[in-house]
Amino acid sequence: MISIGEDLGYSASSYAWTIEDVIDEFCSQNSLPGNAAWELTNIGIQTEIGTNQRPCILFGNLEDAGNHAVVVYGYNLYESPGYTTYICHYGWDNYSEVHLSMAGSSVLGSNTKYSP
Repeated sequence: MISIGEDLGYSASSYAWTIEDVIDEFCSQNSLPGNAAWELTNIGIQTEIGTNQRPCILFGNLEDAGNHAVVVYGYNLYESPGYTTYICHYGWDNYSEVHLSMAGSSVLGSNTKYSP
């Protein structure tokens, strides 16, 4: 995936739209049915995870991570009353199952959704 990003002219920084482009190109190069889309906010994450059983990429100023992108693969509506808690992987050692409450996230960026 990194070489695809480099081939598309992206540097080390990643944003919702750059990751969308890389996922789309990866699917195209590997004849996989699918594409990515991003939205401002977390709209659709619960449907993607709960109903469609697909992970998402969540962007934002996240609790304990700052500005970061994480893979979200679960959620809990009741763990943090009044806020959705997402179960995610931060991409660092010992952070493979982080319970991220939106209460601790000051800015919610965007997410990538997959469509087969």
